[in-house]
Amino acid sequence: MTSAASKVATTSAHEGLAALARNRLAIEAVSPEVNAGRFAAKAVAGWPMEIQADVFCDGHEVIGAAAVLGDGTEHPMTFVVNDRWRAEVTFETVGPASFSIVAWRDVFATWRRDTAKKIAAGQDVSVEMEEVRLLLSGLSPAPMPPAPMPLQLPRLPQRHGPAMPRPCFRQRRAA
Repeated sequence: MTSAASKVATTSAHEGLAALARNRLAIEAVSPEVNAGRFAAKAVAGWPMEIQADVFCDGHEVIGAAAVLGDGTEHPMTFVVNDRWRAEVTFETVGPASFSIVAWRDVFATWRRDTAKKIAAGQDVSVEMEEVRLLLSGLSPAPMPPAPMPLQLPRLPQRHGPAMPRPCFRQRRAA
């Protein structure tokens, strides 16, 4: 095998391993579930519900996870213990709803953790600074949200005399 051919083979092997590593995240033991997912779990509209899952991967990278509701809203999950992650969500409407768990390798958090260890040990971090420069150079700036319209409140007539007590309403939730 020539030198150029071995470089191509080595490069494609590294790319294949990198692609395999990106996809080696596992999500297991999702709760709530009923009978291994054969039946729908129940929730009360407007009440918080806890979603948990075991999320793990090969290696020592920092990972992140989120619960994505059927309407597309994403709720970040927090690390509990070992491989367990949790999020608290609220379904606002009555009727069928769904959620999914997504997970990813957090490259920046991994860099930050490892670099902090080297700084604490008094080691040179010039290579790590170059790594983060390359990492951040691939990002494009997020578009700025449009400026909010100024709030226009109607001018209320001034009252003279003591303020009137306001009624207090409490909302009861059906059991």
